[in-house]
Amino acid sequence: APRPHPSLQPLPPLKPLPQFAGEMSPAMDIEAGGGGEGGGGEGRQLQTQQLQALQTNEREMAEREAGITSIQRAVNDVSEIFQDLALLVNEQGTQIDNIQTNIETAAASTTRGVRELVRADASQRRQRKRTCCLMMCVLVIILIIVLAIAIH
Repeated sequence: APRPHPSLQPLPPLKPLPQFAGEMSPAMDIEAGGGGEGGGGEGRQLQTQQLQALQTNEREMAEREAGITSIQRAVNDVSEIFQDLALLVNEQGTQIDNIQTNIETAAASTTRGVRELVRADASQRRQRKRTCCLMMCVLVIILIIVLAIAIH
């Protein structure tokens, strides 16, 4: 089975963005120490996790952007190939038209040649008949002359 181009591999799905401190749900606010229990370390840990998730998502977005750029280049390459192919097809179409014209010209010339051959054959037959008649006339004249000399 054909393998897809390496730049056309499917990209991994994006992870959902975490909520930021200003957008925290009440449950997360309590976990972050906003509930009045003095758990400030957990809040910093949550912010660190959110920052790491944000950085991970930014890296994934950069990878996807690079993938999209690669796909765009591949599409441009394919577009150039199709343009070259269209040019070749057009040139070959012209050559095929020239070949077709040459075939039609050859067919017309062949038809004219056949007509000329038929006329030449008929002309030769007539010429043979005339030659035979002329020779018969000459023979008859010679025979008459020989008989006239033989009788005298």
